[in-house]
Amino acid sequence: MSFIDHLLLGIAAIAVWGASFRLASSFVDRGLERILVGATFFTAAIVVETMVLGLFELGGTQAALVLAAVSTGLLAFLLIPRSGAKISEEVADWLEQTPTMAIVAVSTAMGVGVVWAGWALWSPVVGVDGVYYHLPQMVRWVHEGTPGSVDPINYIYLVGNYPLTNAVAQTWGLGLSRSMVMVSIWPVFNMAVLCLAGWVGLKRMGLSSSVRVLAILAVASVPVVVIQLAGPLNDLPALSWLACGAALVVCSRDEHRLLIASSCTDEICGRWPEPSRSALGSSLWSAAFGTRGRSSSTAHRSGHGHHRRGVIRSPSSCRLTRRFSVPRAIRWLEGSVCMPALRRVPSSSSLPRWRLRSLRRIGVLD
Repeated sequence: MSFIDHLLLGIAAIAVWGASFRLASSFVDRGLERILVGATFFTAAIVVETMVLGLFELGGTQAALVLAAVSTGLLAFLLIPRSGAKISEEVADWLEQTPTMAIVAVSTAMGVGVVWAGWALWSPVVGVDGVYYHLPQMVRWVHEGTPGSVDPINYIYLVGNYPLTNAVAQTWGLGLSRSMVMVSIWPVFNMAVLCLAGWVGLKRMGLSSSVRVLAILAVASVPVVVIQLAGPLNDLPALSWLACGAALVVCSRDEHRLLIASSCTDEICGRWPEPSRSALGSSLWSAAFGTRGRSSSTAHRSGHGHHRRGVIRSPSSCRLTRRFSVPRAIRWLEGSVCMPALRRVPSSSSLPRWRLRSLRRIGVLD
Protein backbone atom coordinates (compact mmCIF):
# COMPACT_ATOMS: atom_id res chain seq x y z
CA MET A 1 0.00 0.00 0.00
CA SER A 2 1.63 3.22 -1.18
CA PHE A 3 0.82 6.69 -2.44
CA ILE A 4 1.35 5.55 -6.03
CA ASP A 5 -1.20 2.75 -5.67
CA HIS A 6 -3.87 5.12 -4.40
CA LEU A 7 -2.95 7.68 -7.05
CA LEU A 8 -3.59 5.03 -9.70
CA LEU A 9 -6.96 4.27 -8.13
CA GLY A 10 -7.85 7.96 -8.21
CA ILE A 11 -6.79 8.36 -11.84
CA ALA A 12 -8.75 5.29 -12.92
CA ALA A 13 -11.85 6.33 -10.97
CA ILE A 14 -11.79 9.86 -12.41
CA ALA A 15 -11.32 8.54 -15.94
CA VAL A 16 -14.19 6.05 -15.73
CA TRP A 17 -16.49 8.48 -13.92
CA GLY A 18 -15.74 11.19 -16.51
CA ALA A 19 -16.66 8.81 -19.32
CA SER A 20 -19.77 7.62 -17.51
CA PHE A 21 -20.97 11.13 -16.69
CA ARG A 22 -20.33 12.29 -20.25
CA LEU A 23 -22.42 9.41 -21.56
CA ALA A 24 -25.12 10.08 -18.96
CA SER A 25 -25.27 13.73 -20.08
CA SER A 26 -26.28 12.53 -23.55
CA PHE A 27 -29.28 10.80 -21.92
CA VAL A 28 -30.27 13.49 -19.38
CA ASP A 29 -28.97 17.04 -19.60
CA ARG A 30 -29.28 18.00 -15.91
CA GLY A 31 -30.63 17.05 -12.49
CA LEU A 32 -30.16 14.20 -10.06
CA GLU A 33 -31.27 11.78 -12.76
CA ARG A 34 -28.03 12.46 -14.61
CA ILE A 35 -25.97 11.62 -11.51
CA LEU A 36 -27.96 8.42 -11.02
CA VAL A 37 -27.40 7.36 -14.63
CA GLY A 38 -23.72 8.25 -14.32
CA ALA A 39 -23.34 6.07 -11.22
CA THR A 40 -25.02 3.22 -13.08
CA PHE A 41 -22.72 3.49 -16.08
CA PHE A 42 -19.69 3.86 -13.80
CA THR A 43 -20.39 0.63 -11.93
CA ALA A 44 -21.25 -1.26 -15.11
CA ALA A 45 -18.05 -0.01 -16.76
CA ILE A 46 -15.67 -1.10 -14.00
CA VAL A 47 -17.34 -4.52 -13.86
CA VAL A 48 -17.08 -5.02 -17.64
CA GLU A 49 -13.46 -3.84 -17.75
CA THR A 50 -12.45 -6.14 -14.90
CA MET A 51 -14.26 -9.15 -16.36
CA VAL A 52 -12.78 -8.63 -19.83
CA LEU A 53 -9.27 -8.35 -18.41
CA GLY A 54 -9.97 -11.45 -16.35
CA LEU A 55 -10.35 -13.45 -19.57
CA PHE A 56 -6.63 -12.83 -20.12
CA GLU A 57 -5.72 -13.25 -16.42
CA LEU A 58 -5.06 -9.50 -16.13
CA GLY A 59 -7.99 -8.62 -13.87
CA GLY A 60 -5.70 -7.91 -10.92
CA THR A 61 -2.88 -6.15 -12.77
CA GLN A 62 -2.58 -2.46 -11.96
CA ALA A 63 -1.18 -1.43 -15.33
CA ALA A 64 -3.93 -3.20 -17.25
CA LEU A 65 -6.71 -1.79 -15.05
CA VAL A 66 -5.37 1.78 -15.30
CA LEU A 67 -4.87 1.47 -19.06
CA ALA A 68 -8.42 0.19 -19.53
CA ALA A 69 -9.85 3.01 -17.40
CA VAL A 70 -7.86 5.75 -19.13
CA SER A 71 -8.75 4.31 -22.55
CA THR A 72 -12.42 4.38 -21.60
CA GLY A 73 -12.13 8.03 -20.60
CA LEU A 74 -10.28 9.01 -23.79
CA LEU A 75 -12.76 7.20 -26.04
CA ALA A 76 -15.67 8.91 -24.32
CA PHE A 77 -13.94 12.29 -24.66
CA LEU A 78 -13.30 11.77 -28.38
CA LEU A 79 -16.53 10.08 -29.42
CA ILE A 80 -19.23 11.57 -27.19
CA PRO A 81 -19.91 15.29 -27.64
CA ARG A 82 -20.17 17.37 -24.50
CA SER A 83 -23.75 18.18 -23.57
CA GLY A 84 -25.86 19.15 -20.60
CA ALA A 85 -25.51 21.84 -17.97
CA LYS A 86 -22.38 22.29 -15.90
CA ILE A 87 -22.37 20.91 -12.38
CA SER A 88 -21.34 24.30 -10.97
CA GLU A 89 -24.34 25.95 -12.63
CA GLU A 90 -26.70 23.31 -11.28
CA VAL A 91 -25.33 23.66 -7.75
CA ALA A 92 -25.62 27.46 -7.91
CA ASP A 93 -29.23 27.26 -9.10
CA TRP A 94 -30.05 24.72 -6.39
CA LEU A 95 -28.57 26.93 -3.66
CA GLU A 96 -30.62 29.90 -4.88
CA GLN A 97 -33.94 28.04 -5.12
CA THR A 98 -33.74 25.70 -2.12
CA PRO A 99 -34.81 26.72 1.41
CA THR A 100 -32.07 27.08 4.00
CA MET A 101 -33.34 24.19 6.12
CA ALA A 102 -33.21 21.82 3.14
CA ILE A 103 -29.64 22.89 2.38
CA VAL A 104 -28.65 22.29 6.00
CA ALA A 105 -30.33 18.86 5.99
CA VAL A 106 -28.61 17.77 2.77
CA SER A 107 -25.25 19.10 3.99
CA THR A 108 -25.68 17.23 7.27
CA ALA A 109 -26.47 13.98 5.47
CA MET A 110 -23.43 14.39 3.25
CA GLY A 111 -21.31 15.15 6.28
CA VAL A 112 -22.46 11.98 8.01
CA GLY A 113 -21.56 9.99 4.91
CA VAL A 114 -18.10 11.55 4.72
CA VAL A 115 -17.46 10.93 8.43
CA TRP A 116 -18.58 7.31 8.12
CA ALA A 117 -16.37 6.78 5.07
CA GLY A 118 -13.42 8.39 6.87
CA TRP A 119 -13.93 6.19 9.90
CA ALA A 120 -14.17 3.10 7.68
CA LEU A 121 -10.91 4.08 5.97
CA TRP A 122 -9.22 4.66 9.33
CA SER A 123 -10.52 1.44 10.89
CA PRO A 124 -11.96 -0.92 8.26
CA VAL A 125 -14.81 -3.17 9.41
CA VAL A 126 -14.98 -6.39 7.43
CA GLY A 127 -17.49 -8.52 9.32
CA VAL A 128 -17.74 -12.28 9.66
CA ASP A 129 -18.84 -12.92 6.09
CA GLY A 130 -16.14 -10.59 4.82
CA VAL A 131 -13.44 -12.57 6.60
CA TYR A 132 -15.09 -15.88 5.76
CA TYR A 133 -15.38 -15.57 1.99
CA HIS A 134 -15.83 -12.04 0.58
CA LEU A 135 -12.28 -10.76 1.04
CA PRO A 136 -10.57 -14.14 0.44
CA GLN A 137 -12.42 -14.35 -2.87
CA MET A 138 -11.34 -10.85 -3.92
CA VAL A 139 -7.74 -11.31 -2.84
CA ARG A 140 -7.54 -14.58 -4.76
CA TRP A 141 -8.91 -12.90 -7.87
CA VAL A 142 -6.37 -10.09 -7.59
CA HIS A 143 -3.45 -12.50 -7.26
CA GLU A 144 -4.63 -14.84 -10.01
CA GLY A 145 -5.99 -12.09 -12.26
CA THR A 146 -9.28 -13.90 -12.87
CA PRO A 147 -12.16 -11.86 -11.36
CA GLY A 148 -15.49 -13.62 -11.68
CA SER A 149 -14.05 -17.13 -11.73
CA VAL A 150 -15.58 -19.83 -9.54
CA ASP A 151 -13.14 -20.76 -6.80
CA PRO A 152 -13.62 -23.26 -3.93
CA ILE A 153 -13.25 -20.75 -1.11
CA ASN A 154 -14.98 -23.10 1.32
CA TYR A 155 -15.95 -26.71 0.65
CA ILE A 156 -18.91 -26.72 3.05
CA TYR A 157 -20.53 -23.43 2.07
CA LEU A 158 -20.45 -23.18 -1.72
CA VAL A 159 -19.99 -19.43 -1.97
CA GLY A 160 -17.92 -19.83 -5.11
CA ASN A 161 -21.12 -20.55 -7.00
CA TYR A 162 -22.70 -17.24 -5.98
CA PRO A 163 -23.32 -14.60 -8.66
CA LEU A 164 -20.43 -12.29 -7.85
CA THR A 165 -20.86 -8.93 -9.61
CA ASN A 166 -20.63 -7.03 -6.33
CA ALA A 167 -17.31 -8.67 -5.51
CA VAL A 168 -15.99 -8.01 -9.03
CA ALA A 169 -16.72 -4.28 -8.67
CA GLN A 170 -14.78 -4.15 -5.41
CA THR A 171 -11.98 -6.25 -6.89
CA TRP A 172 -11.45 -3.48 -9.44
CA GLY A 173 -10.55 -1.04 -6.67
CA LEU A 174 -8.70 -3.63 -4.63
CA GLY A 175 -6.51 -4.51 -7.61
CA LEU A 176 -5.64 -0.87 -8.20
CA SER A 177 -5.03 0.34 -4.64
CA ARG A 178 -3.80 -2.92 -3.06
CA SER A 179 -5.59 -1.74 0.08
CA MET A 180 -9.01 -1.64 1.78
CA VAL A 181 -9.96 1.74 0.30
CA MET A 182 -12.50 0.44 -2.21
CA VAL A 183 -13.93 -2.07 0.23
CA SER A 184 -14.36 0.66 2.85
CA ILE A 185 -16.08 3.30 0.70
CA TRP A 186 -18.17 0.94 -1.46
CA PRO A 187 -20.99 0.50 1.13
CA VAL A 188 -21.26 4.28 1.55
CA PHE A 189 -21.47 4.66 -2.22
CA ASN A 190 -24.28 2.12 -2.37
CA MET A 191 -26.18 3.83 0.43
CA ALA A 192 -25.91 7.10 -1.51
CA VAL A 193 -27.28 5.36 -4.60
CA LEU A 194 -30.19 3.99 -2.57
CA CYS A 195 -31.15 7.39 -1.15
CA LEU A 196 -30.69 9.18 -4.47
CA ALA A 197 -32.75 6.58 -6.33
CA GLY A 198 -35.52 6.82 -3.76
CA TRP A 199 -35.64 10.60 -4.04
CA VAL A 200 -35.63 10.64 -7.85
CA GLY A 201 -38.18 7.85 -8.27
CA LEU A 202 -40.63 9.12 -5.66
CA LYS A 203 -40.36 12.66 -6.99
CA ARG A 204 -41.29 11.50 -10.48
CA MET A 205 -44.28 9.71 -8.95
CA GLY A 206 -45.53 13.06 -7.62
CA LEU A 207 -44.97 12.57 -3.89
CA SER A 208 -44.25 15.52 -1.62
CA SER A 209 -40.81 16.23 -0.16
CA SER A 210 -41.79 15.20 3.36
CA VAL A 211 -43.16 11.86 2.16
CA ARG A 212 -40.01 11.25 0.15
CA VAL A 213 -37.78 11.95 3.14
CA LEU A 214 -39.82 9.68 5.41
CA ALA A 215 -39.85 6.87 2.84
CA ILE A 216 -36.08 7.02 2.35
CA LEU A 217 -35.42 7.11 6.08
CA ALA A 218 -37.81 4.20 6.65
CA VAL A 219 -35.78 2.02 4.30
CA ALA A 220 -32.29 3.31 5.09
CA SER A 221 -32.80 2.95 8.85
CA VAL A 222 -33.85 -0.71 8.78
CA PRO A 223 -31.25 -2.47 10.98
CA VAL A 224 -30.19 -4.98 8.34
CA VAL A 225 -29.53 -2.12 5.89
CA VAL A 226 -27.44 -0.19 8.44
CA ILE A 227 -25.49 -3.34 9.25
CA GLN A 228 -24.60 -3.67 5.57
CA LEU A 229 -22.48 -0.52 5.90
CA ALA A 230 -19.99 -2.53 7.95
CA GLY A 231 -18.17 -4.60 5.38
CA PRO A 232 -18.18 -5.89 1.79
CA LEU A 233 -21.67 -7.41 2.04
CA ASN A 234 -24.29 -7.97 -0.64
CA ASP A 235 -27.78 -7.04 0.53
CA LEU A 236 -27.37 -3.25 0.53
CA PRO A 237 -25.91 -3.18 -3.01
CA ALA A 238 -28.71 -5.44 -4.24
CA LEU A 239 -31.34 -3.16 -2.72
CA SER A 240 -29.59 -0.01 -3.97
CA TRP A 241 -29.40 -1.07 -7.59
CA LEU A 242 -32.89 -2.49 -7.57
CA ALA A 243 -34.15 0.91 -6.39
CA CYS A 244 -31.96 2.59 -9.00
CA GLY A 245 -33.43 0.45 -11.78
CA ALA A 246 -36.97 1.17 -10.60
CA ALA A 247 -36.30 4.91 -10.46
CA LEU A 248 -34.89 4.91 -13.98
CA VAL A 249 -37.95 3.04 -15.23
CA VAL A 250 -40.11 5.79 -13.69
CA CYS A 251 -37.99 8.48 -15.34
CA SER A 252 -38.15 6.71 -18.71
CA ARG A 253 -41.65 8.15 -19.17
CA ASP A 254 -40.02 11.40 -20.30
CA GLU A 255 -36.85 9.89 -21.77
CA HIS A 256 -37.25 6.38 -23.17
CA ARG A 257 -33.49 5.87 -23.50
CA LEU A 258 -33.24 5.63 -19.72
CA LEU A 259 -34.50 2.07 -20.07
CA ILE A 260 -31.00 1.32 -21.42
CA ALA A 261 -29.52 2.54 -18.15
CA SER A 262 -32.13 0.51 -16.29
CA SER A 263 -30.93 -2.61 -18.10
CA CYS A 264 -27.43 -1.86 -16.78
CA THR A 265 -28.77 -2.01 -13.23
CA ASP A 266 -30.12 -5.45 -14.12
CA GLU A 267 -26.59 -6.63 -14.87
CA ILE A 268 -25.42 -5.16 -11.54
CA CYS A 269 -28.33 -6.06 -9.24
CA GLY A 270 -29.60 -9.23 -10.90
CA ARG A 271 -26.33 -11.06 -10.40
CA TRP A 272 -26.11 -10.75 -6.62
CA PRO A 273 -26.53 -13.86 -4.47
CA GLU A 274 -29.70 -13.14 -2.54
CA PRO A 275 -31.56 -10.29 -4.25
CA SER A 276 -34.84 -12.06 -3.56
CA ARG A 277 -34.93 -10.14 -0.29
CA SER A 278 -35.20 -6.95 -2.32
CA ALA A 279 -37.98 -8.21 -4.59
CA LEU A 280 -40.50 -6.78 -2.17
CA GLY A 281 -39.44 -3.36 -3.43
CA SER A 282 -39.95 -4.46 -7.03
CA SER A 283 -43.45 -5.66 -6.23
CA LEU A 284 -44.30 -2.41 -4.45
CA TRP A 285 -43.03 -0.34 -7.36
CA SER A 286 -45.07 -2.40 -9.83
CA ALA A 287 -48.19 -2.11 -7.68
CA ALA A 288 -47.71 1.65 -7.44
CA PHE A 289 -47.39 1.97 -11.21
CA GLY A 290 -50.50 -0.12 -11.77
CA THR A 291 -52.55 1.88 -9.25
CA ARG A 292 -51.52 5.20 -10.70
CA GLY A 293 -52.17 3.97 -14.22
CA ARG A 294 -55.71 2.85 -13.39
CA SER A 295 -56.59 6.08 -11.59
CA SER A 296 -55.12 8.47 -14.14
CA SER A 297 -56.95 10.13 -16.97
CA THR A 298 -57.08 8.78 -20.52
CA ALA A 299 -54.42 11.25 -21.62
CA HIS A 300 -51.94 9.77 -19.10
CA ARG A 301 -52.86 6.12 -19.35
CA SER A 302 -50.60 5.50 -22.30
CA GLY A 303 -47.63 6.89 -20.37
CA HIS A 304 -48.29 4.77 -17.29
CA GLY A 305 -48.99 1.80 -19.49
CA HIS A 306 -45.49 2.27 -20.84
CA HIS A 307 -44.25 2.20 -17.25
CA ARG A 308 -46.04 -1.03 -16.54
CA ARG A 309 -44.61 -2.62 -19.64
CA GLY A 310 -41.17 -1.34 -18.66
CA VAL A 311 -41.43 -2.92 -15.22
CA ILE A 312 -42.78 -6.18 -16.56
CA ARG A 313 -40.08 -6.42 -19.19
CA SER A 314 -37.27 -5.38 -16.89
CA PRO A 315 -35.06 -8.48 -16.55
CA SER A 316 -34.05 -7.46 -13.05
CA SER A 317 -37.65 -7.11 -11.88
CA CYS A 318 -38.67 -10.40 -13.45
CA ARG A 319 -35.68 -12.27 -12.06
CA LEU A 320 -36.13 -10.87 -8.58
CA THR A 321 -39.87 -11.47 -8.57
CA ARG A 322 -39.40 -15.08 -9.63
CA ARG A 323 -37.21 -15.68 -6.58
CA PHE A 324 -39.36 -13.65 -4.21
CA SER A 325 -40.28 -15.33 -0.94
CA VAL A 326 -42.64 -13.45 1.37
CA PRO A 327 -41.46 -15.06 4.64
CA ARG A 328 -37.81 -14.26 3.88
CA ALA A 329 -38.65 -10.68 2.91
CA ILE A 330 -40.63 -10.25 6.13
CA ARG A 331 -37.74 -11.57 8.21
CA TRP A 332 -35.48 -9.09 6.42
CA LEU A 333 -37.68 -6.25 7.73
CA GLU A 334 -37.14 -7.32 11.35
CA GLY A 335 -36.68 -4.19 13.43
CA SER A 336 -38.52 -1.89 11.07
CA VAL A 337 -41.41 0.25 12.26
CA CYS A 338 -43.74 -1.74 9.99
CA MET A 339 -42.86 -5.03 11.65
CA PRO A 340 -45.77 -5.17 14.17
CA ALA A 341 -48.25 -5.22 11.30
CA LEU A 342 -46.42 -8.10 9.65
CA ARG A 343 -46.01 -10.41 12.64
CA ARG A 344 -48.82 -12.71 11.50
CA VAL A 345 -47.07 -13.67 8.27
CA PRO A 346 -45.66 -17.21 8.68
CA SER A 347 -41.95 -17.78 8.28
CA SER A 348 -39.84 -20.71 7.31
CA SER A 349 -36.27 -21.55 8.29
CA SER A 350 -35.82 -24.33 5.75
CA LEU A 351 -32.69 -24.26 3.64
CA PRO A 352 -32.87 -24.17 -0.16
CA ARG A 353 -32.93 -27.59 -1.80
CA TRP A 354 -29.58 -27.12 -3.52
CA ARG A 355 -27.94 -26.34 -0.15
CA LEU A 356 -29.52 -29.37 1.50
CA ARG A 357 -28.25 -31.59 -1.31
CA SER A 358 -24.75 -30.13 -0.93
CA LEU A 359 -24.70 -30.69 2.83
CA ARG A 360 -25.96 -34.25 2.44
CA ARG A 361 -23.37 -34.99 -0.23
CA ILE A 362 -20.47 -34.04 2.03
CA GLY A 363 -21.97 -35.83 5.04
CA VAL A 364 -22.98 -32.84 7.19
CA LEU A 365 -26.63 -33.91 7.09
CA ASP A 366 -28.02 -37.43 7.03
